[in-house]
Amino acid sequence: PEVRRAAVETLTAFPAADTAATIVNGFGDGSPFVREQAENSAVLMHPKRAMIEISATAVTSDNPLARVCAFNVLRRLDAVDQTALVVRQLRTEKRPDTIAAALFALARLGYADEPGLILSFVNHGAAEVREAVATALKNVHKESAYLALDKLAEDEDNAVQRAAIESMGCLGNPHFAPKLLKVLTDVGERTIFTADHRAVACWAAAKLRPVDAALVKRLLKHATTPVIP
Repeated sequence: PEVRRAAVETLTAFPAADTAATIVNGFGDGSPFVREQAENSAVLMHPKRAMIEISATAVTSDNPLARVCAFNVLRRLDAVDQTALVVRQLRTEKRPDTIAAALFALARLGYADEPGLILSFVNHGAAEVREAVATALKNVHKESAYLALDKLAEDEDNAVQRAAIESMGCLGNPHFAPKLLKVLTDVGERTIFTADHRAVACWAAAKLRPVDAALVKRLLKHATTPVIP
């Protein structure tokens, strides 16, 4: 695997259609190290437009590992013009890793046209999918998205909670004031929220407009109290 990884890394110095295609072939490699390098090489390869178009061909690959890498590269290259392709493929995905990768891509690409598609995964059994849902909802200014984020903020998985709280800040809607206040005030040994969650909630609270007086009061306490559990 190390030889293949090194070869894929070196190919970035030789931008051409055939080398780009070889890098994309690495998306489906059996070694995670080769796949990671293929992703990084695809992002570094110039010109970007050609790399986006070649990477997009792997979105419909029969190999799920290749599809994950393709979604990741389109996300990292901000390939907004490939949004419709990602959406179409997401409708067919069954594996948690491919669903999550597609949702993370849509989050970066600013997709908000069909909230129902994103919300259809909100109760998925895999935490990585729920985290991706929480992240993707940051673009959706709809009541249904707000309610879903309220729920995901109290998910059993810490990463899902963090993503939901961060998306609340991205949306900046005052609807989230009560939930963010709960995150900031629910402290102690039995709380479901961590110090990291509270730190993100502080950031999110500052994004809400109009400003919530109760949140401001709590933020002042966090800023002036030496230790909050």
